[in-house]
Amino acid sequence: MINRIKQEGYSILMEPKDVCIGKDYFVRVGFCIGPIGEEIEFFQEK
Repeated sequence: MINRIKQEGYSILMEPKDVCIGKDYFVRVGFCIGPIGEEIEFFQEK
């Protein structure tokens, strides 16, 4: 998904990375700037 966003010319604020929330809740997150300047978060449970 992030590669497609880059191809369309949008800015990536944070490349996707794996993080742990709490003790054992793992997720992958990333951020970009949308077409009207909004910040978009990508969030995937692992």
